[in-house]
Amino acid sequence: MAVLPNLNQMTDGVMNSLTPDQKSFNKELAAFKARITEQDRIIAGLKAQTDRKLSCKVTDKGGVSVYGLGRFPVTLYASQWDKLLAGADMIRAFLDANRSLLSTKD
Repeated sequence: MAVLPNLNQMTDGVMNSLTPDQKSFNKELAAFKARITEQDRIIAGLKAQTDRKLSCKVTDKGGVSVYGLGRFPVTLYASQWDKLLAGADMIRAFLDANRSLLSTKD
């Protein structure tokens, strides 16, 4: 019957024979791996955010930008927003009448 070596003793022996630079590198590598794991978790959380809230911002030129509709904001001046919102019923009717022809982006 073969006798197997004690892996803990072998690992300790290897770790004790490392130079200070190698030990420092191993610590930095472990920290880097932990950072990557944390960033992967953050990225997964951001990808899971499918229901983006709408938000508004006044631009430097006095326009109003609405964020959360797509990749880029929709920016109009106040008078343009007023005109668009006044026609909301007409736009809704148009959308309903043409729903079968329209694409959606979720």
